[in-house]
Amino acid sequence: MTPFIKTILAEEDPAARDKAYNEAVKDYKKLSPRKQLFIDQVILHGNQTAAYQTAYPNCTAAAAKSSASRLMADPVIAACITKGRNKARVMVAEFLRQRCLAKFADISEKRAVLTRIIRGDIMIEKEVIDKFGEKQVVKVKPDLDERIRAINADEKLEAKWERQLPQLMNIFNILDDPYQTLEDFDSLD
Repeated sequence: MTPFIKTILAEEDPAARDKAYNEAVKDYKKLSPRKQLFIDQVILHGNQTAAYQTAYPNCTAAAAKSSASRLMADPVIAACITKGRNKARVMVAEFLRQRCLAKFADISEKRAVLTRIIRGDIMIEKEVIDKFGEKQVVKVKPDLDERIRAINADEKLEAKWERQLPQLMNIFNILDDPYQTLEDFDSLD
């Protein structure tokens, strides 16, 4: 886990973080609706020029670039953007933490079953032919091949999560890619 994520989820004082955010919200509400829209757009996708053009649609690209820089130099606007981004990161980190916990619950349940198979604690149903030539289903302990398959499946589950967890927890990629949504993480299942 990166130091940034640790700070967000564990070490940072949530009360102080929320107080700073609430103060920024008060400043934000004092701004004009266009400046608020500019702030929202910068937080949303990070492109200052595009954010300015969204808030002020009749300006040229050159004017938007210089005006966006001017707005970014305003300490109130810069603070609102910083606090808004931090709040967005906290929300995304919490969302991902919850997703990971849910996934780890699933994987831990699967691994618990695999462990029971590996240890021979679970009986497996097998079809056998009795002495009269009839098929019967009996419960037997897993044989060596089944235990080895369970060990391999367990190792694959562990390797899959070791590959996917960094993708899930890379907050900076989430916030910097305007086309990626939180639903995109459903494709990692």
